[in-house]
Amino acid sequence: MRRLLLTSIFTLALLTASYGQYSDQVNQWPKVRLQLSPEVTVNDLFAADLHPYLRPNAEHRNLYAKHAHITVVDRDGRAYPSIPADILRTEVRKPWLIASIEIWTPPLTINEARAEMRKWLPITGRSEKELNDFLRVVENDWLHYDVVNGFTDVVRFADGWHEKDGLKNTLLLRKSWQWQAPLRLCFNLETVTMPSRRSLEDYEGPIPHPPGFEDMDMKAPKDWEADDRFIPVTTESRPAQGTLPPKYQAMNDKAQSKAAAQMPTPAVQAPIPKKATETKPSKSSNESTSSTPWVVVVVLIMATLGLLWWLLKRR
Repeated sequence: MRRLLLTSIFTLALLTASYGQYSDQVNQWPKVRLQLSPEVTVNDLFAADLHPYLRPNAEHRNLYAKHAHITVVDRDGRAYPSIPADILRTEVRKPWLIASIEIWTPPLTINEARAEMRKWLPITGRSEKELNDFLRVVENDWLHYDVVNGFTDVVRFADGWHEKDGLKNTLLLRKSWQWQAPLRLCFNLETVTMPSRRSLEDYEGPIPHPPGFEDMDMKAPKDWEADDRFIPVTTESRPAQGTLPPKYQAMNDKAQSKAAAQMPTPAVQAPIPKKATETKPSKSSNESTSSTPWVVVVVLIMATLGLLWWLLKRR
């Protein structure tokens, strides 16, 4: 028994060292339970104290929420694992019906993605070996792991399940485009195949407050979209944002060294002698030169007229 206890403590210590605890920033996010109602409506977001806001330039269709540990509870009362959500996005139709929900974590390191997805393996039915194989592929080539023969999204880790009335749930690890933390865990929920969604209409103007929540502020914050800045999910150390991966950094250094070696040494040039200053003709001399032809023409005309007069007089 003592050996088993020591082994458990040692294993827990290894997991803590490799993964780390949630960072102070993420720990400050509120913990909410998103209880889905039978029809999955906007009221569910307000009842969960998610403080949803209208998406700028799409106020008639989208409600967003940010920065919370969200536990989704389905309509049968089953609670899914908590998600440290960077952002929650919804599409809304009349009357306050949610067509889809997307919940994204911030970008995750390989260890963080492994720890977050492990919580979901019993629900998805995927094995830990499949997860580790996928993460190994991502780690080997974070940028192109999902591209095979020109086709994208070929290699992915995802699973989906339907509920009895057509509601669809999908869980996946998606690319974050940040090599230090190359993945995001995403939970998607779609209701478009539910019987009540057969004829959905958009709002003509901004989505109105649902009944009972008229006093809630739905104005979007300045940082309303998913964060581009680097949110450290855990205390795990990671390279600074803006740096290149080691492989690409080595390639960049090599290319720069090669370019510097091929650049010719600039030759020392003798000073160029100054040109002699050219004297420009004055304005008055230009005017006299241009007026000379007119004087000649006038003299010729007068001489011609005088010659004609002399010839006519002799007759």
